[in-house]
Amino acid sequence: MNRAGLVGVVLIAALVTPGGSAWAGPAVKLCVPKAAERPTLTPKRGKCKRGYTLMSLDAEGKEGKQGKAGAAGKQGAAGNAGPEGKQGAEGKQGPEGKAGFSTAEAEQLKALLPYIKLVSSGIAGKPTIQFSEVNVQIVNGEGKTATVNGEGNLVVGYDENPGTERGTPGVQTGSHNVILGEEQEFTSYGGLVVGEGNSITGRFASVSGGTFNTASGAESAVSGGAQNVASAHAASVSGGWTNTASADTSSVSGGYKNTASGERASVSGGSENSAKGNYSSILGGKLEEAKLEFEHKP
Repeated sequence: MNRAGLVGVVLIAALVTPGGSAWAGPAVKLCVPKAAERPTLTPKRGKCKRGYTLMSLDAEGKEGKQGKAGAAGKQGAAGNAGPEGKQGAEGKQGPEGKAGFSTAEAEQLKALLPYIKLVSSGIAGKPTIQFSEVNVQIVNGEGKTATVNGEGNLVVGYDENPGTERGTPGVQTGSHNVILGEEQEFTSYGGLVVGEGNSITGRFASVSGGTFNTASGAESAVSGGAQNVASAHAASVSGGWTNTASADTSSVSGGYKNTASGERASVSGGSENSAKGNYSSILGGKLEEAKLEFEHKP
């Protein structure tokens, strides 16, 4: 059927359909000619004559399948904010916080701060804390200098004490001492120990340098060197190696393996010399021995 014929069918359907609606009401049947020149007829007893085709215009067709969803449109403008909601119920009370400074503590801190200053670029350009117009005192809490409890010492550095060099860790039970270096030992009070692996075990004793030196006498001193020992009251070894001052106020100034075993005896230097008499002295040399009181060699 050509386009003109189809248009005609539609017009006829509109005319013959009650109410003017093309698709309302019962189905409309027509005889549509196969040739364009012939008129459209109505069927008789539901049939068309030769050269015509029976067509039925249904009142309403069946609903077709749902088509694919179209592309999402652009998001619209945001709407106006709604009214503020009602305030919620009050939450449970949290745990009580830690107490701050007491009034007395706050007053003490306030009194301390004027004497302390942080200098951002101080010694060697590093941050430095300064104590100004005040003394700094370190005590062990026992109320007396001549007490020991391992506290009240001034330690500069990390005080490494593994015992690697001396074989066992140094005993560190003393108080009111100044400690610098590694593997140091201090068991009394009022002393100074500097260097590595040194020991101060007498009261007010000092080792001011060197390694593996020992000041075990009260108020004894070793100034430096290695493996030197000052074991009597006020005895001293100034330096050298494996020298010993073992009598009160005896002294060895240096050298190797020298000994001052008489009271107030002295060895100035040399090797393997021995001042045994009280007040005896040896200036130097090797294997010299002063046995008598006031004896002098060489």
